[in-house]
Order: sequence, then C-alpha cells, then structure tokens
Amino acid sequence: MTRREFALTAAASTLFAKPSMRIIDPHLHIWTQNTKYPWAKETTNPPKTEASVEMLMDLMKENRVERSVLVQYIGYRWDNSYVADTLKAFRSCSMASRV
Repeated sequence: MTRREFALTAAASTLFAKPSMRIIDPHLHIWTQNTKYPWAKETTNPPKTEASVEMLMDLMKENRVERSVLVQYIGYRWDNSYVADTLKAFRSCSMASRV
C-alpha cells in the first residue's frame, strides 16, 4: 500500500466512522407553562415559551445527547417541584438515564 492509498483510506474511515465521544449536557434548565408549577412571586417576566422535559428528551435524541444534568430554573425560586416531579416520572422510563 502506498502512502497516498493509506492517507485516502484513513481519511475515508474518519468520514464514515461513528463518533466515539459521549455527549453530556451539564447544565440544563427546564420549565413548563403548566399552572401546577406556578412562577415565584418575584418572577416579573416569566418565559413565554415552554422548555418542558418532553422537549428536552426530543432534543437529546435528535442531537445524540446521552445525558443531561437538570438545574433549577430561577423563575421558580425555591420551589423545585417541577424538577423533582420530572425525576420521579422518568425514573422508571427507559430514558431515565438520559434525564
């Protein structure tokens, strides 16, 4: 095998190789517009959009993110009910290791 053939083979193998890196999002906020999880009274400008755990799971799958670390969203202040309920709900799910 010539050097040129070796270089071409090596380049082609890296183009089609499956990534060996694990993708982990280490800081992710989730929130919902569900009235079960009200904003803290200090929250004067809550988000107008949703950033629910369901959206998170879809984005993780789409972008091949293996795991995420949930961080309390400041709009809830000291009430971590949404994060706690999310962790409980997905504990038995096959995707639990991804949340």
